Amino acid sequence: MLVVAACLLTSAAVAFFLRTRFTQELTPTQDLVLGLIYFMEQHDGRFPQSEAEFRAADFVHELDDGAIRIEAPPDTRFRKSTHGFPIADLTPFDIQWGVDMASLHVDERGRVRDADDREVSLIRWPASPNSGRTYSMVLLSAYREIRATPAP
Repeated sequence: MLVVAACLLTSAAVAFFLRTRFTQELTPTQDLVLGLIYFMEQHDGRFPQSEAEFRAADFVHELDDGAIRIEAPPDTRFRKSTHGFPIADLTPFDIQWGVDMASLHVDERGRVRDADDREVSLIRWPASPNSGRTYSMVLLSAYREIRATPAP
């Protein structure tokens, strides 16, 4: 019985840790990816040149403490629901401001690369450096969809 109780307590602690990590890191990363897609959608596929340019977008709302919150623009063709989690600092997400999306391609292993054939991670979940591969594919796919469809 004592072993079962210890396992239950350990499981609860692990679940709490993972929930906190998800809320504080993965949720904001998902919102930032959507925010970058919204930006590209409003700028004919162009990736933001800087954090300041991104923060100035109409779907990025600055909070009193300087954190930001991403809210979907009403006319987006992409996912309209964001988590709305306050994001205090964009630095840990290692966003590659100013990248030329037109110069990117996907190699035979499914990795996004630039014109010099260097692997590119446009944004990443801070706890998982390899997450940048998936998020870069999502952003490149959105870019291609935006460029293939005339702006409304």
